[in-house]
Amino acid sequence: ALLAPLVEELVFRGLFYGWLAGRWGSGIALVASSLAFAAAHVEAAHIILVLPLGLWFGWLRRRTDSLLPPLVAHMANNGLAVVAAAYLGS
Repeated sequence: ALLAPLVEELVFRGLFYGWLAGRWGSGIALVASSLAFAAAHVEAAHIILVLPLGLWFGWLRRRTDSLLPPLVAHMANNGLAVVAAAYLGS
């Protein structure tokens, strides 16, 4: 719940978003980095579920011009998923 969000946010909202925003603006960076984030989750059902999260994390990055808010949101989301899986798996 901690390492994957850190790496994903550094790659998708840090490097990729930053590179795209510098070339084509923050709107394109938000959409493209969110699509790439969703595509990285491979399974079609997972992509559909993850895309809105990617858009939200991208919006947080754009709105705050910081990686910290999307990172915290991503960690909270994954943390809740781990807790839910632990309780549902019991």
